[in-house]
Amino acid sequence: MCIRDRFSNDVLVLVPINPTPFINITKKILEKWPQLQYYNGKYDNIAPHVTLAYGNSKELKQLGKFLKKFTPIEAKCCTINIKTGGSGSMKILEKIVL
Repeated sequence: MCIRDRFSNDVLVLVPINPTPFINITKKILEKWPQLQYYNGKYDNIAPHVTLAYGNSKELKQLGKFLKKFTPIEAKCCTINIKTGGSGSMKILEKIVL
């Protein structure tokens, strides 16, 4: 995974170098649970990421430059937890072991 300077002006994210496997997994999950929507239907395109920080553009740019020296990061996903609910009230619908 690598640092992407900004997802928007106020969000710093870590993104996979190859997003295709994450997009494919997300599509399969959405097919199995059609009542779930990716980000409540707010976005049409699936954009795999890990949010690192929220803040102002100048601070995020500095943080992004600092964190880039620690990338790329190699990681392996072993389980997927399908969750619903809001912040602080998330419930696991299913745990998928890969």
